[in-house]
Amino acid sequence: SSLSSSSTNDIEELVRDLYQADYETPEFQLQPVETTNSQIKQLEEEEEEGSPWADMDQKKFRNMVGSQTQIEVDASNNLEFTPVKLEAIRLDQNQTITLRKSDYAYRNDTWDGAPIVVEEFRLLFFSVPKVGCTVFKQLFRRMMGYDDWNQQNGRIPHSPVYNGLRYLWHYPEKQAREMLLSSRWTKAIFVRDPKERILSAYLDKGRNQNGRYLMAHCCPKRRKCHKRASGSFQYFVELTAVCRDPHWNPQTWRMEGKYWAHLNFVGYLDFIRTDTERLLRSIGAWERHGKSGWGSDGTESIFASVATIRHKTNSHDKLHQFYTTNPAIETMVEKLYEDDYRNPLCNFTKYRITKSVHHRL
Repeated sequence: SSLSSSSTNDIEELVRDLYQADYETPEFQLQPVETTNSQIKQLEEEEEEGSPWADMDQKKFRNMVGSQTQIEVDASNNLEFTPVKLEAIRLDQNQTITLRKSDYAYRNDTWDGAPIVVEEFRLLFFSVPKVGCTVFKQLFRRMMGYDDWNQQNGRIPHSPVYNGLRYLWHYPEKQAREMLLSSRWTKAIFVRDPKERILSAYLDKGRNQNGRYLMAHCCPKRRKCHKRASGSFQYFVELTAVCRDPHWNPQTWRMEGKYWAHLNFVGYLDFIRTDTERLLRSIGAWERHGKSGWGSDGTESIFASVATIRHKTNSHDKLHQFYTTNPAIETMVEKLYEDDYRNPLCNFTKYRITKSVHHRL
């Protein structure tokens, strides 16, 4: 399906919504422009020429999810996220590492690339989408003294342009490397069971809003792609094999393997309340920033209610509903997230949802 088969005005409105923060950043000096028919024709001609990535995408996809799938893959899918080589995750904190500007852990062009830095508490935090990152970023804004720390909109708390948080890329390479290697700094990450996390991504980014997120990030050319993926969990899982995105990438890919060995705190979404308290107590921030001030009336501790983290999708309670319709989905997810299951620091247990249901029956 070509660009001209859809309403140009609708597409332009979608693009303006997606990049509103860019248009409103004075330094960028961007102005929305209308797309002319000649420009549309040129884009369609470029689309017909294909992409050198197309064959590799298809091959990678077929190897990942099998040959029986009927999914149509766009040649334009983004493959910028390179899988981490598990052999690089050496649990030896004495190993010598080199910090490079190109490292994902030092990048400044994505919301969840470099870790967040809270200097007062010597904390480096690797936020992971779909693992409480909204609340964690509110917490760090509170720890940095912002009065509007609990604000939440299209810019705050996620966009580094507006949230006021400090990231590793704010520091010179030498100082950033010292932070990553020093035992005086806490390097923390929270992770989530892969089966629940990808379901949460589907419910939030796939089924919600009729798949508009998928249309923009995974299916810019094939409109049926995003419609099918927003209406079918199995089709969404198949699509994620080739459409890389931080919301559903394996968590092991969050940083290069050489940095995993230097983490000294790993928390879990299943125990997010107790693990967060444990983290904040270890750095001396619990009493001031975690014990109270949370909840609708400001009387709760952070993550006091499970609804705080799972209110959007309630994915945990829907695991059986979505996985038991077709056992092949669960097998596919286990294969897609093999890196997470093999990562010794994630320490995930591979369990079968479909088997547990059959036991109860």
